[in-house]
Amino acid sequence: METSYAVFVHLLDAQNRTWGQRDNLPMKGAHPTTSWLPGEVVRDEYKIVVDATAPAGKYQIEVGMYDSGTMLRLTANDEQGTPLPSDRILLSKVRVE
Repeated sequence: METSYAVFVHLLDAQNRTWGQRDNLPMKGAHPTTSWLPGEVVRDEYKIVVDATAPAGKYQIEVGMYDSGTMLRLTANDEQGTPLPSDRILLSKVRVE
């Protein structure tokens, strides 16, 4: 892959407001997408600091990738490879207390 993509992870409330986020090159920069091989699976963990003013409640986690040079997000696809209507993937909901 010729482009270096960054990963974003956001903690969103029901109104899509961001209450925590982390953006990094994969594996904290140790394994950029320019070094990935076809079919390679890369495990990449992110810890998100929740804004101290975030109200208690349920939040959605969203993830995606973007070109770190242009800031343009990649298209997200479903398991069959069909593009999703958004440039992100929604993961499980979490509770903030």
